[in-house]
Amino acid sequence: MSGLQRALYPARIWQEDDVYSVQFLDLDNGFTFGENLNHAKEMAADVLSALLASALAHNEPIKLPQKAQGSDIYLIAPNVKVQAALLLRLTRANCSLDKVAQAMGQCH
Repeated sequence: MSGLQRALYPARIWQEDDVYSVQFLDLDNGFTFGENLNHAKEMAADVLSALLASALAHNEPIKLPQKAQGSDIYLIAPNVKVQAALLLRLTRANCSLDKVAQAMGQCH
């Protein structure tokens, strides 16, 4: 799974009456809603960013997203700041800090 795919979390979005409900499949407490589909996706990105940022700040384990399919499944990305921190943590988990620093030094 590429780094970008690691940061895309599947969420089920469905309409009930005038509300679009959102539930993240891989995250506990990953629920929100929106007035329309676009608003629901925006709210989902905010919730995902907050949940991941909290886990990162408290050095808690983070569940990686699983593959999911369906007409009501949307892939949601956290904000760029959280995405970068998440990808750095995943990279550091697989490499020594020296190797991460070397790799970052090679990027211009």
